[in-house]
Amino acid sequence: VDALCERHRARLQRILTGLLWDADEAETVTQETFIRVLDKLAEYRPEHEFQAWVAGIAINLARNVLRSRARRAAVTDPSML
Repeated sequence: VDALCERHRARLQRILTGLLWDADEAETVTQETFIRVLDKLAEYRPEHEFQAWVAGIAINLARNVLRSRARRAAVTDPSML
C-alpha cells in the first residue's frame, strides 16, 4: 500500500493542486483518493491503465469539492439570492 501511494502521490498532488488551487485541500483529496482506491480495488479492470483509473477517482473527488465550494458560496453570497 505504501509503495502504491508513493508511486502516484506526486502526480495526483500536481493534478489536484491545479484543479483546486489549494495545496492543503489537494493533499486531503489525495489521501481520500487512496482510501477510495483501496476500497474499490476489486472493481479495477486490468484492461484499463491503473494510473488513469486512480486519476479518474481523484478528479471525481476534486469535482465534489468544487461543487461543495460553489454551494457554500451561493449560500453565503447574498447577491446569489
